[in-house]
Amino acid sequence: MNSGETRVITLKQLPIIEQTLDIISKKIDYDIEQSKQMVASDPSKTTVHLKKLRAALKKDFNLIEEQRKAVKTEIMKPYLDFENLYKEKISDKYKEADIYFKSQIDEIESEIKDEKRKKVEDYFKDLAISKGITGVSFSDLGVDIKLSGSLKSYYDTVKEKVESIDNDFKAVNSLNLDEDEKFELLLEYKKSLDLSATMIKLEQKKKELMILKGEADKPKEILEAPEDDDILEMTFTVRGSRKKLKALKQYLIDNNLI
Repeated sequence: MNSGETRVITLKQLPIIEQTLDIISKKIDYDIEQSKQMVASDPSKTTVHLKKLRAALKKDFNLIEEQRKAVKTEIMKPYLDFENLYKEKISDKYKEADIYFKSQIDEIESEIKDEKRKKVEDYFKDLAISKGITGVSFSDLGVDIKLSGSLKSYYDTVKEKVESIDNDFKAVNSLNLDEDEKFELLLEYKKSLDLSATMIKLEQKKKELMILKGEADKPKEILEAPEDDDILEMTFTVRGSRKKLKALKQYLIDNNLI
């Protein structure tokens, strides 16, 4: 239905409520004012009078509240009846139609994306075969296929990534590594497709393993350091000018080291 068409829902007549609130309001004001004057003229009657007045006001208020709630129920009933009818004949049908069409749109768009993904994946497989690349799948590339993306843009992205992988594979094969080391390197490389980062990571791992192995090979016994008074012998060679060597020799003689 277009916005320019005739309205299908209109309000024929507002609820008409017959009330005498002004009369009751004035009566309450009068009773309160009379009580205030009585309190001022005879304070001894204050408590008794106020209690009676309060009880009477509360009783009147409860009666009026019951009438207000009854009027509200009568006013709301036709609207609630209308709302239930509106839900059954209008809103539920629109919602059901919206859910149906959305599911159809999602299904069609999913099929389009799947078809586009298959073409891009097939393109990757052909390139990988031509380059002799194995062990790397299309999902490893991290290419996010979207409905709005063009096939050409995805082909260009895949081609760039495959060429980069090919160069990395060639670099790995040129390294002086045995087959097990190359396999480990390529297995780790597959996780990020970043050769430099992978090599740094593996080198760090290798160093950590060497440190652990070195600690394991250390002897268990604890060597006791010699006492300062123990006599030890040390032989070494020194180099320097004639003047410095004479000074060193004299120092050793003076300190009883030779």
